[in-house]
Amino acid sequence: MQFGGEYPARMIGEKLHRSERAVRLRLLLQIGSSSVRDGFTQSDLSRDLGVSPATVRRWVKVESLKLRGRRITDKSFQEFCRAHGSEIDFDKISREMKVWLMDEMGLIRNPSVDVPDKWHAIRKHARRTRSCPRCGRQIRGNAYFRHVKTCRGKVDLGPVGSDQYF
Repeated sequence: MQFGGEYPARMIGEKLHRSERAVRLRLLLQIGSSSVRDGFTQSDLSRDLGVSPATVRRWVKVESLKLRGRRITDKSFQEFCRAHGSEIDFDKISREMKVWLMDEMGLIRNPSVDVPDKWHAIRKHARRTRSCPRCGRQIRGNAYFRHVKTCRGKVDLGPVGSDQYF
């Protein structure tokens, strides 16, 4: 049963001159499942590419990636790598994954293509630093507002760098 998980039970049955039911039973006993595991799951792809599962779902929704059943096909992923390779963030993936994407999947990385920087709008608040009016602490981003609500005032640690202990 070396083809289990790669080819449908019906096709294996025709090749071996067995019924589809007999092949399914044998696959269930030997490898635990008769389902085809060709391609990638959306969660595996999101983990390997360093993107959120919502991003992979969006690629499926706009039909950049094609599904067969619940899995993304190899051919669809190769076409995606060639056409939309600039959407994959190379900084978040491992060296082995980069090599595999470029060699096996034919990833074309075009840095001149302008990909909208979605993080710019989302993390714009983190570039601003505010100081707490009570304790003077410098706080970056929206955490400032949470800090101001709970701040109990200035904590006096004494002069910085002095040798006095009391």
